[in-house]
Amino acid sequence: MQRADALYALLNAGGKPNFLKRKFLSLSIKTTAITIMGMVLGPGRSPLLLTSSLLGAGLITLAVIGLGLNMLLAPLKQIVAKAKSISGDQVAMRVYTGRNDEVGQILLAMKMLKSETGGIIGRVADDANNLVNSNSTLSAVIEKNKVAVQQLYRETNAVATAINEMGAKAAPKKLCRL
Repeated sequence: MQRADALYALLNAGGKPNFLKRKFLSLSIKTTAITIMGMVLGPGRSPLLLTSSLLGAGLITLAVIGLGLNMLLAPLKQIVAKAKSISGDQVAMRVYTGRNDEVGQILLAMKMLKSETGGIIGRVADDANNLVNSNSTLSAVIEKNKVAVQQLYRETNAVATAINEMGAKAAPKKLCRL
């Protein structure tokens, strides 16, 4: 929260944070640089002892390592590109992850997807709850209509019985002739 407050205060004042001013080094550049430093400064090697043949062999080795690292990191680059398509907002990345690199990009995308999923689940739960309530209301209305139809049936049956009885009483009686 403090990171967000400080960052937004700077942005609102018209300032630009340092992480937006400079371009960060990609993971493949960092690993290549570490590999080069390891080869040049590693045990048994001294930059002063490099001859032209050693230099050539070293450059070939670095090229092979660089290509290998690129091949190994290609899937990670694809993941970062997908994460960036979800959100490329560097300010949000810094606020929510505290990072400004590939890992921060992936973490931000995961956070955003988690929030989106939570929202979807909440809406589905609300819709399911509304459906249950509607179903309960509909069941109550159906039961009320059933009772009303049964009452109407009884009343209609009583009227029909009364009409039949009245018709039987009103029928002319046959008189006997003498």
